[in-house]
Amino acid sequence: MLADSSPERSHKPAHTGLRTCVGCRQRDERSELVHLVAIADRERPSRWQVMVDERGRLPGRGAWLHPRVACVERALARQALGRALRVPAQVDTTPVQEWWAMHDAAASTDAADKEENRKRV
Repeated sequence: MLADSSPERSHKPAHTGLRTCVGCRQRDERSELVHLVAIADRERPSRWQVMVDERGRLPGRGAWLHPRVACVERALARQALGRALRVPAQVDTTPVQEWWAMHDAAASTDAADKEENRKRV
């Protein structure tokens, strides 16, 4: 057998799972972002709903978003979700807004509990 005389091949770096937030357009690990998918509305097939895919299992094209107030508001104001998901019609973002309201309320409660516990010590 002939020895390989070619220079050592450079290997591609391991896939790190970086995704781009549709709100702030910054790249981050997928574990730091929330996955969103577009699902056709059953009642009105010409409309699409953007759903939060917390488990990352829903089929279809996805978009990623930081779970931060600024990123959520910016994505909704710029109507970036419809473009990122490449849906052909209007997009209903109500499920995302409802999810964010619940998520934000839970985060506020957790922060208040931590602050209260810290004051007791």
